[in-house]
Amino acid sequence: DTLWGYEKMKRLASAPNAIIPGHDPLVTARYPAAAPGLEGIALRLNLAVNYSGRCEVRDAVVALARDVHAGKLAPDAIDDERIASYLYTANMPDPDMLIRPGGESRLSNFLLYQAAYTELLMTDVYWPDFGRDDFAGALAEYQRRRRRFGGS
Repeated sequence: DTLWGYEKMKRLASAPNAIIPGHDPLVTARYPAAAPGLEGIALRLNLAVNYSGRCEVRDAVVALARDVHAGKLAPDAIDDERIASYLYTANMPDPDMLIRPGGESRLSNFLLYQAAYTELLMTDVYWPDFGRDDFAGALAEYQRRRRRFGGS
C-alpha cells in the first residue's frame, strides 16, 4: 500500500469527489483517480478495539527489557526507532493527523508515543455522525497547517 504523505493529503483536501467508498471494508479505503497524481493512493484505517496507549508502551518497555536482559540488545542501541519497532504499530508510519470527535480535547490514552508530531483536530461532532463534509473539513484544516516536527 502507498501511504498518505503530507503533500498528497494536502492535494486530496482540494480534490473533487475525493471521498469514495473503499473496496476493502475491513482495513483500507482506496480513492482511485480522486484527483490527478492521487491514483492508487490508499488511506489506511486502523481500528483500535480495546486498545490502551499506556499498555502498548508498557508492553514495548517489557519486551525491550527482556531483550536487553537476554543479551539480544545493548542498552545503548535503544533509540526512538528501536522503541517504535517494539510498539503494536511497528510496521506503520506515525499518523499525520488524528481526529478527536465528541468535543473532547485529549488523546484519551490513544497512540501516546506515535502522536508526538501528529496534527490534532478536535471536533464537537460525535463519531457516528462524522460524515463526508466533516472529513473534507478536517482535510482542509490539515492543509492550512504548517508542520514543523518539533522545529520552530
